[in-house]
Amino acid sequence: MGICTEAGRGEVIKLFVNLSFSEDHRLGFDPSIKHLHDLDCWEITVPGTAATDSADSTDSSGGNDGPYGSTGRTFYSSHILIEASHLFGRLTRCFLATDNKPTKENRIRSKDCTVFIKDAWTEVADGSGDNDVRDEVAHLRKITRTLERYPELAGTYPVLEAGGRIEFQSCSSNTCTEDTTRSILGGLFDNVRVGEKIRKLPFCAHKRIATSPIGMPLDKLQSVPELIIVVADAMRAHRAIAEHCNILHRDISAGNFLFRRMMDGTVKGMLIDFDHAIECENLDAMPQNEHIGTLNFMSVNNLEGNSNRRTELDDWEALIYVLVWLGTFGLNGTPKHDSDTDEHRRIAGAKINYWIDSTTLKDIARYKRGDLDNSSSFKSIINEFDSSVDRINVLAGLLSMMRNILIDNAGCSEDGRGANMKQSFNHGNCDSSASKVTPGSLSPLSIFALLAEWGNAMNTPMIDPFEVRADMAPTIAKELLAMLEDAAEYCQELLNKAGTENNETNTTN
Repeated sequence: MGICTEAGRGEVIKLFVNLSFSEDHRLGFDPSIKHLHDLDCWEITVPGTAATDSADSTDSSGGNDGPYGSTGRTFYSSHILIEASHLFGRLTRCFLATDNKPTKENRIRSKDCTVFIKDAWTEVADGSGDNDVRDEVAHLRKITRTLERYPELAGTYPVLEAGGRIEFQSCSSNTCTEDTTRSILGGLFDNVRVGEKIRKLPFCAHKRIATSPIGMPLDKLQSVPELIIVVADAMRAHRAIAEHCNILHRDISAGNFLFRRMMDGTVKGMLIDFDHAIECENLDAMPQNEHIGTLNFMSVNNLEGNSNRRTELDDWEALIYVLVWLGTFGLNGTPKHDSDTDEHRRIAGAKINYWIDSTTLKDIARYKRGDLDNSSSFKSIINEFDSSVDRINVLAGLLSMMRNILIDNAGCSEDGRGANMKQSFNHGNCDSSASKVTPGSLSPLSIFALLAEWGNAMNTPMIDPFEVRADMAPTIAKELLAMLEDAAEYCQELLNKAGTENNETNTTN
């Protein structure tokens, strides 16, 4: 399209004329989010209905049939937590919002916000957009509807207020179109050329979700006992979601635990972000080499991309890494440079620095196998926790017990214990002829038989304890949760005792 010719100039004029008649969303605007200048806030339309509504909302789009879904809800926000600052990627934006429209006299305050809104472009796993097995909206709808029957879990998981795919109404055809990479690119979606090859683009859908309640990040906690209480609450929800909803979270990380401080000063934890969650029955359909989650908290199976069945034990393993990380670097998850303990933290950090700085993911997995394989190697890590932190010994003891239940579970066979790969032939196995060898007891023939046994064992596939333990995942997960809940109860007693002593001291003074 050149302007040096009459035809080229005509094409340029047509381009600008067509742009002037284009609908807002074709120009890159998002008409479902508007800035109200006179009220200094954003008006955000979230498609779909709340999960507790009686209408059937099994469709992942929320049953939208209007410009943004006739059953959608409108929220207002002046608090943007995360902005989409990059041209590529998920373009995630997060808001704290309220459904009460502000006025010029009554602007939105932080304490008025009751809903968390996440707006993002998410990739649909099957690449077509038709079978969205990782749809966070569908997962949260199922979780909300299922767990409302368990009031003791209230506040430990996000409740879906509204959510679905963003749709736009076309002025020309009076029909609704989903905001996806295919609808934007049209015919180019399946015909993007890179050199001589046609490159297949990922199918991404624009989704928006509103959930409640609102929580605070872990770095706002005041002590190690509070951390343990919060994690216990969140993992109680994790266990219930796996058991009653058949959904696996798959992205346990420090950022996916939130907490609320209740009126009596106690804390309640919450598990969030089901962006990578999937129903267990769909796990086999996912690629084995898919690496999900935050690098330093990934499980061995996740890092290796192996063929082992993924279970909730992968998430419990990730939790161990999260707590080790926080025990090493503090609740803010990064080394502190403003205290006398800076050098100690730097040295301690080096113990687990290879969780993120190794050459390949398989290198990280190999290191983690070694860290978990026996109690002494694991102890060398938790011994580097900062002893000056109050009650850090409680966290260290908790982690030691968690490691024992997960890795050396008494209910597992010998093959299911430990973390390193092992040969099926075990010299210490009482059923093995090798264990019956005593000095002078072997004839030449028995020596050859023993060597043959060793040779056969060396030719058999290695045994992976992580694979063996997968069959016991629900049982081991229940044991882990029971132990974590006991630790949380003990921590609450510590906090109650400290509170009583403080009150007595203040009364005396």
